[in-house]
Amino acid sequence: MSLRHVDGTLYVGDSLAPDVLEKEAFVVTVALEATDETDVHIPLVDSPDFDRDQFKKALDTVCKKLTEGERVLVHCNAGINRSPAIAAAAHCTLTEDGSGQAMTKAQCGFHRIAPYFREEIRRRCGDDLMVDMT
Repeated sequence: MSLRHVDGTLYVGDSLAPDVLEKEAFVVTVALEATDETDVHIPLVDSPDFDRDQFKKALDTVCKKLTEGERVLVHCNAGINRSPAIAAAAHCTLTEDGSGQAMTKAQCGFHRIAPYFREEIRRRCGDDLMVDMT
């Protein structure tokens, strides 16, 4: 799985993804431990008790870099929950896509973002009833 293109200059992936891009992107790590390729490390726990301030910090960082025209990779260990959640929130923040459309793009059809992160994305970006993520 390693690396997936979400939209524009936004990518999501697992712990191997930074090696695939070979520093051609600004790397935001939301895993608990940073990699050698990490430009910004914002640890985000993958549980219902995640820190919303850390989620917002990661989201703000990704949105800022995308707005500056950077190519951005958001990654965690497996690339199936935390990184797609941040990528989806950034995508719907910066586009006219609703939360459901953004989550579908960030997941790239492979996995489902956990309910606690889906709720946070909907809270920040509004609900998009056209796409059912359950």
